[in-house]
Amino acid sequence: MDTRIRTLSDKSWELLHSGQYEDAYRNIIEACNLAEQLYGKEHPYYAAVLGNLGFFLYQTNQKEALNYCEQAEEIFEKTDSTFSMDYLLFRNNLAIIYASLGLNDMALAIYKSLLPLAKKGGGLEYATLLTNIGSQYECQQQYAKALEYLESAENIYSERGGVQNPEYYGILNHIGLCYIGLKKYKIAIGYFIKVRDFLQENGKGNGPIYLATLNNLALAYQHSGQSETAIEIYSHILDVMRSTLGRDHPDIVNVLDNLSEIYIQRNDFMKAVELIVDASHINEQLLNRFAGFVPATEIDSFVNKFRYHIDILFSLFHHWGEPSQHYIDIAFDFVFRRKALIFDLELYKQNLLRSGIDEQVKGDFEQLKAIKSEIIRIKYVPPEQIQSKTEYSNTLQQLERECNRLERKISYNLSNSNTYNSEVVDGSVSVREQLPIDTVLIEFVRYTHYDLKLNSKHPPRYAVFFAEYGEDIQLFDLGSAQDIDDMIQDSINRIEQKPEQIYENFEEQNKTLNELSQRLEVLSQKLLLNILPKIGSKRHLIIIPDGLLYLLPFSILKNKDRDLIEQYTITYSTSSRDLFDQTAIEPQNQTLPVIIADPDYDLSESNGSDHSNSLIQNSRNFCEDLVPFLRLEGTRAEGRAIHKIIGGELWLGQDALKARFMELISPKILHIATHGFFQPSCQTATKKWDSDFRSGLVLAGVNSYILGQSLPAEVGNGIITAYEISGLNLYSTDLVVLSACETGIGDIIFCEGVYGFRRAFAIAGARALALSLWSIPDEETKDLMVIFYSFLKSGKGKSEAMREAQLALKRKYPHPYFWGAFILQGDASPIRW
Repeated sequence: MDTRIRTLSDKSWELLHSGQYEDAYRNIIEACNLAEQLYGKEHPYYAAVLGNLGFFLYQTNQKEALNYCEQAEEIFEKTDSTFSMDYLLFRNNLAIIYASLGLNDMALAIYKSLLPLAKKGGGLEYATLLTNIGSQYECQQQYAKALEYLESAENIYSERGGVQNPEYYGILNHIGLCYIGLKKYKIAIGYFIKVRDFLQENGKGNGPIYLATLNNLALAYQHSGQSETAIEIYSHILDVMRSTLGRDHPDIVNVLDNLSEIYIQRNDFMKAVELIVDASHINEQLLNRFAGFVPATEIDSFVNKFRYHIDILFSLFHHWGEPSQHYIDIAFDFVFRRKALIFDLELYKQNLLRSGIDEQVKGDFEQLKAIKSEIIRIKYVPPEQIQSKTEYSNTLQQLERECNRLERKISYNLSNSNTYNSEVVDGSVSVREQLPIDTVLIEFVRYTHYDLKLNSKHPPRYAVFFAEYGEDIQLFDLGSAQDIDDMIQDSINRIEQKPEQIYENFEEQNKTLNELSQRLEVLSQKLLLNILPKIGSKRHLIIIPDGLLYLLPFSILKNKDRDLIEQYTITYSTSSRDLFDQTAIEPQNQTLPVIIADPDYDLSESNGSDHSNSLIQNSRNFCEDLVPFLRLEGTRAEGRAIHKIIGGELWLGQDALKARFMELISPKILHIATHGFFQPSCQTATKKWDSDFRSGLVLAGVNSYILGQSLPAEVGNGIITAYEISGLNLYSTDLVVLSACETGIGDIIFCEGVYGFRRAFAIAGARALALSLWSIPDEETKDLMVIFYSFLKSGKGKSEAMREAQLALKRKYPHPYFWGAFILQGDASPIRW
């Protein structure tokens, strides 16, 4: 590389470490321009400088930073330069960016992948890599393991005379943090003072390493009981950061969090909340700038950074006892903006892709869909057909990397006017002013409970908000999440016990119903003791669950010996933000209703169907292979009966094809009567899929695929995964009904909801979703659905129609096993026929 480029790059880092940000930026830009002039835009030297620019920008402009890094990586790969030291440095810097955004697993994986190359080269690059790996273990509180890497890096710098290098003092900083973790505060303070003095003596008193060192020093003083000294240092850091980096720089969050801990220790809860809120707002600014650019596979780790403040705030309230209304509103606004945030980000991206996009983005999007289809195909390859597990794994990893790259590229090229904003609505005010008069909002929150005095984690707890029109929002603590989860699981298990005996034996039904009622009464008291007396004459409950509450149909709970369904209409939602989505469906964008029932699972190339080979699919561990599915003959009658009510297209038998399904565009109603499955995650599986791959609906030809028989092209594999569903265009679809077994279950992510069909159809754009939480017999399902659609056609709202249908079935079969499984999530309003 031309020495002038090296000189400019080195000078930019020197200026950066000295706090001269504008001069540093000018130098790195000049280096980029010179590299382009000398080598062109397809040369690895240009890629190296472009990567440096991305690293320079990562704390102030994450979107541009990762865009430059993506371009640099593409150039390195195209020019076969992935074994150079420049590439090693670039990947190391990229990992630092990932780590700063909470993507620690990705960062650690990159660091470890670079170790062989760095070790071969030796030198300070190897020491830098050891430092970064050590810092990741320090973040994971594996302090002994972190010190092994960090002390090795320190020795390399010492042996090679690198003790005047600012990177050396970065190592000492991390070592000091490990000693804080080990509660050896005096040793930690010694390390930080050594770094501070060196930086001051060498004119780097306002650089990022210096400010980080002061923050670490204050933290050590804080934990050693010298809180006044800590506050003084933190205040100085805030002044410098705000004046040089801006008031919303991400590094300020750590300082505010540390300060809030001091005020909690002093029982100054109001000051602590003020600091937590300030830190949270900075995180939200970071989210708004960056979230649209993060691939779906990475967004969960990124958003996890922002859940910490919810946990701290609710833990503080639990310790506080009775916070004032102002602080309850703050807590509600936190949850309003944060709950189901990953879901909102995915929905935001899908909506952008459905909007007017240019030809380049359209081409990238088509390529992305093709890669996702290939990932689906590979992940469902039967194990006996995998000739080389290594080749299989490598191919899959390569496809997933390309998928991530395209997702970032697409997001970057979408209009900047569509920036995601998590603060559009003031939640507490909106709920008080806009909630319908006959409706109450009941929102549950599952949070990690911290002992704020001892700075230690305790078991999670549940809390619940109660809101109604024109009144103050109320907050109640519900106690141990584990106790409530155990009660929910026990109740659901009892509902599903011995369904055949319940159906055939009246005496057994009464006995089990009485036992179940007693347990549901206890669970109801635990969840709704403070809520039910406040509902008054209101008859519509909007439930926003969290945790295992997503698997509980509240209609089966009790109020004074009566089931809630007898008193209330219940609608479910993933977040209170959904209540204020005013986007209207455009009927002209809708296509005819589509009803899918009784698919021919045994359809094969010969078009012959042999149902004698079909087996009942029992509950299985995810590690096992799929077995053929039993035909659901009763769903044919269900489909025909519904078709008579709502019209539209009826897909039966061989017509229920995957290829047709994937071409759907916003049918007014989509009714699917087939097997659904969700396979739990298995830690020991050779193929560990995410929830969207492990949730599936089965269509024509699935058994032939499972048995390795030849299939027509339009059959595909006969399996529609939640991953594929989320990419459909159902933006103008009024209602999706999943008349299949357990379509409402999936992996539960706290503060996010159920990953699986519930999430996938909502991301695809469906306004409402009816689904089941446990398996019920075909005949009872058909009866319920026919009544449900009859009420819908008569003009009743979706939730009210579901309630009337369940009440009708309840009069015939009192046990909740038969009538309680279905829930309605989303828009509860009537359908315009």
